[in-house]
Amino acid sequence: MSRRIFAAIVIVAGILFLCGYAGAQKFLSMTDRKWIELSIDQIRKGIQQEDTAKIMAPLAGQVVTENKIVQTRETVCSRFQTLFDRIPARQSSLAAPSYPRADSPYRGSAFWDFDILDPQITIRGDSAFVDCELVLWGTKPAKVDGRHGLRTREQFIFVAQANSKDVPAGEEYGTFDPPEKPRPKVWRLATLGNLLEFLESQQDGDKGASKTYGRKRL
Repeated sequence: MSRRIFAAIVIVAGILFLCGYAGAQKFLSMTDRKWIELSIDQIRKGIQQEDTAKIMAPLAGQVVTENKIVQTRETVCSRFQTLFDRIPARQSSLAAPSYPRADSPYRGSAFWDFDILDPQITIRGDSAFVDCELVLWGTKPAKVDGRHGLRTREQFIFVAQANSKDVPAGEEYGTFDPPEKPRPKVWRLATLGNLLEFLESQQDGDKGASKTYGRKRL
């Protein structure tokens, strides 16, 4: 009887191992689209939590912001930090959620109501275009159309960087056999559009923001 129980335990352990291995393989073979989605989610959470480290992680070294201004990723994150420091609280039509844990990253954030809606990803070679909608749920909409929150259409642009080592010159290093599978691309957010301007409009309150945003762009 004990042998049967032991055999059953071994079989169950083997099944669990195989399931875990399959799950790990699935994670390792994530598509470019999934990585871009994760980067968008990191931007979303970084703003909601006012965490510039999360915002900086997916950014390219040079980032295009509003009016096609090119800035370094450090400058962009400095602007985010300045924004968070200047707006300790916003006038909001919604009450902020209650976070039981004192160390919650959302606790005390002025942008807990920020969201990126319905991102549509189009990949063309080494560029990816993400058409989406930015929203601040607690800010009054620019016009009465039955929808809640201040909104604006946006387009993020990601660029792919090859994650591979340089191929050594054949005459100097001999024959080089490339890997059978190409290394995955590293996607970086290179164009923020008017995201910063959209958030910075809250420095002037709901009235000023409603005049600027709420119309469709793209």
